[in-house]
Amino acid sequence: MALVGKKAPDFTADAVVEKEIKKVSLSDYTYKKWVVLLFYPFDFTQVTTSEIISFSDAYEDFTNHN
Repeated sequence: MALVGKKAPDFTADAVVEKEIKKVSLSDYTYKKWVVLLFYPFDFTQVTTSEIISFSDAYEDFTNHN
């Protein structure tokens, strides 16, 4: 069930951070006004590749909207 507008529970997971895989927790980013989480089902699928590229291409738009 989507909980739009609700506080997300803290969690820890592996993530790519500046081209390295690191353990991160959602609480590591509580100082930020907004946090965008991108999840995907499987590596090396066409949908995953195209969606991640589109997400990456939108980086400047996210930055411009603070």
